[in-house]
Amino acid sequence: MLRTMRHLIGATVAATDETVGELDDAYFDDRHWAVRYLVVRSDEADHAAPLMVSPVAVEAISEDASRIDLAVDKESVEKAPGVGHEQPVSVQRERAYYDYYGWPYYWQGPGVWGAWSGAAGMRMLPVGVPPDRVVADELSGQEEAEAGAAGSGELDETSRHLRSANEVIGYFVEATDHEVGHVEDLLLDPDSWRLTAVVVDTSNWWFGKRVAVPSEHFVAVDWETETVSVDLTRAQVKAEHEYRPEDAD
Repeated sequence: MLRTMRHLIGATVAATDETVGELDDAYFDDRHWAVRYLVVRSDEADHAAPLMVSPVAVEAISEDASRIDLAVDKESVEKAPGVGHEQPVSVQRERAYYDYYGWPYYWQGPGVWGAWSGAAGMRMLPVGVPPDRVVADELSGQEEAEAGAAGSGELDETSRHLRSANEVIGYFVEATDHEVGHVEDLLLDPDSWRLTAVVVDTSNWWFGKRVAVPSEHFVAVDWETETVSVDLTRAQVKAEHEYRPEDAD
């Protein structure tokens, strides 16, 4: 079942022992359109800054999307190195965060989650095997060379740019021939943590029609103009699957 980011925001985030806080935002990369961090707002006075939680730490999302259960305890979440909220996010901070948990880096390998099929699999490593050794065993040739560069902090610049889901919702959508509407919501696949589609409100042209445009058609995000661009014409956007609330929870 797909989830909508609008619905998921505000969900209770619970560690294995205690509640951590509420989901305030999510940071995703605009290359794979995958959520990389959950931004959790704690109601405790000594945690004024939001806590960052990787989907690797998520055990499950409740059926009604009101609760996100983690596979780690509250102390681990609170003591994890801060990733920060500045743009672009520092690669060194991301490395420190993943090293703290002993997880492999999501940017090592060809897939959305590197050499792993999903985020959850990244925390299921053999006991005593360093993450970089596991990745080296699973990659070869050019992929291994790229993984080595990533492990030394030499990431491609696009890997460093994480986007705020809250920020992007409301952005204008620019087709190849004209503006076509605005981002109303983002559809999340909770298994892969990919934002598989963008709900585009085209009401300015087609009387309230909303369409779910696959995220692979979105080719650029411009912070300054608050615009996301698609590689489709207005007519092609209109022809995409019409979105209905029952399509997701």
